[in-house]
Amino acid sequence: MARGQKPVKAYLESLREAHGTGKATGEQSYKSKLEALLTAIGDTLDPKLFATMELKSEGAGHPDLGVFEKKSNNMRLAVEVKPAIDNLYDTARGEQVSKYWKQYGYVLATNFREFVLVARHAESGEARIEAKYQISSTPEAFWRSTPTSLAADHEQGLTDYLTGVMLRPSPILRPKDLAADLA
Repeated sequence: MARGQKPVKAYLESLREAHGTGKATGEQSYKSKLEALLTAIGDTLDPKLFATMELKSEGAGHPDLGVFEKKSNNMRLAVEVKPAIDNLYDTARGEQVSKYWKQYGYVLATNFREFVLVARHAESGEARIEAKYQISSTPEAFWRSTPTSLAADHEQGLTDYLTGVMLRPSPILRPKDLAADLA
């Protein structure tokens, strides 16, 4: 992303560029664009955060992305990605996301046009959707809209949403996470 460029607009433009080729796959072709968005926003935060793709399994499968603290390398949340045509709420309630939130505490699920944060309910221990954001209600409307018009409507809102998601206190689920935070 060019210096000074707005992260959501850059994300939307890069999605449109890949989609415009007519050769993009529904999920794999767009993950790097999401990684860049999360890293661009994470780099403005304290602590600084970054996203990386294709994580190794730690007992719950392979999350599509993870968001990590730069200083400690502690994972803040797992990210599950699905194609823009998929129903995000089915994904959020699915077995894969369930495995991730049990392992990592928080999961950001997205189909590139909608975002939901799935977290463990403090009292019941069950999964629940704690926060959601929608750029477009249908994939057709999403791909038909221009990045400039979508960014005009969502630059601040999506940035604020993702900032809030990434700044949630990460749960200490493993002793090594606590040790890294105290170091």
